[in-house]
Amino acid sequence: MYYLQQEEVRTTRELAEQFFALAESQRDPGSLTEACRMLGVISYWVGDFEAARAHFEQAFSWCDRHQRHSLAVVYGVDPGVSCLCYNAWVSWYLGFPDQALQYSQEAIALAREASHLPTLALALNTGAWTRNYRRESQAAYELAEE
Repeated sequence: MYYLQQEEVRTTRELAEQFFALAESQRDPGSLTEACRMLGVISYWVGDFEAARAHFEQAFSWCDRHQRHSLAVVYGVDPGVSCLCYNAWVSWYLGFPDQALQYSQEAIALAREASHLPTLALALNTGAWTRNYRRESQAAYELAEE
């Protein structure tokens, strides 16, 4: 994330690909989830939304429901919820507002189950922005207020 914030995309991608290769060699679903999520984040920030969606969907498929809490502690947020949030934004940018809403609602539901405040904050923020983009101001306000 440091290199991505510095707009050093090449370095960021190389590190994420190295992490993915390591996770793949170890066959660790948690690391595979996070490495694939990282590749999705990079794709998202450079505007390659189709690649981002594919990475987030793959990461979510590897995300073990029982392992998500420990991954949230290690990586700051529940990776499954994060993938759903990013796919909400990706769907919006690709012109699918109903999919964006569905992803954001799924993210909020999973975040509530997770009982991890940074994860819930991310999901509620995504939900509020999604509702705002859809011009559903009351729903956006309620999520923001929460």
